[in-house]
Amino acid sequence: MLTYITLSNNGIKMPKTISAPLNYAGIDDETFIKEVAKELSFPIIAKDNFGSLGKEVYLIKNYDELVAFEKDHKFSAHLYQEFIESSKGHDFRIIVIDDKVVASMKRCNDNGDFRSNVAQGGHGELINLPESFKEAAEKAAKILNLDYCGVDLLDDEEGDPVLCEVNSNAFLQEIERITGKNIAGLYAKQIVDALK
Repeated sequence: MLTYITLSNNGIKMPKTISAPLNYAGIDDETFIKEVAKELSFPIIAKDNFGSLGKEVYLIKNYDELVAFEKDHKFSAHLYQEFIESSKGHDFRIIVIDDKVVASMKRCNDNGDFRSNVAQGGHGELINLPESFKEAAEKAAKILNLDYCGVDLLDDEEGDPVLCEVNSNAFLQEIERITGKNIAGLYAKQIVDALK
């Protein structure tokens, strides 16, 4: 959620995102949920604010599922996001080191899962990254002041980049396998150079 807030109003297209309020008293009031349903059309993406490998990302298909999810997660930090249908089952993982794209791949899930994460059955494919995707990834990394990150971009109906999230601890195995690049080595060099 902090990433979304930080990148807002910087010319980077992102899915509409709504942070759920923390609920300390166990109050079951559907006012917030009704607003989420009104602002975001179904299906809706729900995410725990802390997670990895796509495990804490859910596709909410209707109002009853939304109510049930909120009830189950009301005591933990979470958010709701617009579902980018045009990017269902695929995204673009872009590794940025020192504000420059060093590797990219398209992640695809052929198993019918809306998530493209390799841990959820996705796999990487070699691509020629469009310039607009490169620019969006580098801009996000620069704004967030990250020496190393994995930027996940979706594509909208026009094929333009939509920033899904930025990972400060992006895994390397699949993208190194697909691209043949020694990303760990590039990152180690960046660290050594920065220390000099």
